[in-house]
Amino acid sequence: MKAISRHTVLLVASTSLVLTACASETSGAGGSGPGPDDNAALAFGDLDGRTFVSTQVTRDGKPDRLPSNAPIQLGFDGSTLSANAGCNSLFGEGRLDGDLLVIGGMGGTDMGCEPALMKQDEWLAKSLTAQPTVELDGDELTVSSGATTIELLDDEAANPDLALTGTRWVLEAFGDRAGDDGIVSSVPAGRPATLRITGARLSFSDSVNRGTARVVVRDSKLVITRTTRTLAGCDDSCEALQMAIADVLKGGAVAYSIDGDQLVLTKGDTALTYRAR
Repeated sequence: MKAISRHTVLLVASTSLVLTACASETSGAGGSGPGPDDNAALAFGDLDGRTFVSTQVTRDGKPDRLPSNAPIQLGFDGSTLSANAGCNSLFGEGRLDGDLLVIGGMGGTDMGCEPALMKQDEWLAKSLTAQPTVELDGDELTVSSGATTIELLDDEAANPDLALTGTRWVLEAFGDRAGDDGIVSSVPAGRPATLRITGARLSFSDSVNRGTARVVVRDSKLVITRTTRTLAGCDDSCEALQMAIADVLKGGAVAYSIDGDQLVLTKGDTALTYRAR
């Protein structure tokens, strides 16, 4: 974790506001004012494009366990704040007045969930719109409102990317990514498909058949050669799955990306989404 001195986060709506603020402060007597470590400029770069996940929620001085058992997520995209606590996604335009987070109205999706989760959404929206204090310390973000404190950690620090090799990957979804919509299918129940890379050997299964191939990792691509697999038949429930896996792993260059514990292989319009297990 990189060391950054503790400072108050300032959300800035645009670069022009940063420049205006700096100009006004440096124009005082003697030309004194913030130096290169000015909090406003630093905070904009630190928060934009980052997602934070909660590590602890405290209410009335006691740790509080959320009904969803899922962490709260806060995301920053320019001046837009997004939030999720296990049910609906919330979003609103944000800025800071000193160390107080000010949300100019908060909207969200309208998905029906269990009553406890709906109540949790209401609590999170109320907490974020109550002008809480916000503090950033490196990868750690703290949001406090009254007797409630939410401690969060940058998602990249909380969920580092797993290693491509040596990890057992289990297929979660597959599909055609052609066009704007694409078609993504989940893996049929009871039809596990796995993949593992050990050295230059790639081993895989497609729910019925097993196969191996030689693989070379180059930048963000897998170069696959010498693919062999068994050819047992399959009923209609897994035929599409078998075809998708065969299309991607039959040989040639395959693009890959890893995000935390998720691996995505893409070749042409076909994508395979795996999860480490």
